[in-house]
Amino acid sequence: MSDSPTLAGLRVLDLGARASTAWCSRLLADYGADVVCAEAEGGHPLRCHPPFDADGVSVAARYFLANKRSVAAGEVGGLLAEADVIVTDALPGAGLDCAELSARSRAPHRAAHRSR
Repeated sequence: MSDSPTLAGLRVLDLGARASTAWCSRLLADYGADVVCAEAEGGHPLRCHPPFDADGVSVAARYFLANKRSVAAGEVGGLLAEADVIVTDALPGAGLDCAELSARSRAPHRAAHRSR
């Protein structure tokens, strides 16, 4: 039996801005995937979500964004080509939609979530 995490070596790019995508990529990170979270200017929206701990950090952000690396959203170009999995809640007309992700990425697996 191997001591390495189940998803070790899997590269995940999280392009989401909602708790659902943050939760999905958190699970992948917990199982050993290398997860990079792209954050818009001002940080991930969860960073502003109360309640806040004694250090002034959002409890939701501390939980959902754990075990991930963060990069500025403008720096995802090169990461698209390296990702094995892309997690997104992108909607058409709001940045990168699914068709554009398919054109710019080699990732065979994508997880997308849309809220109504």
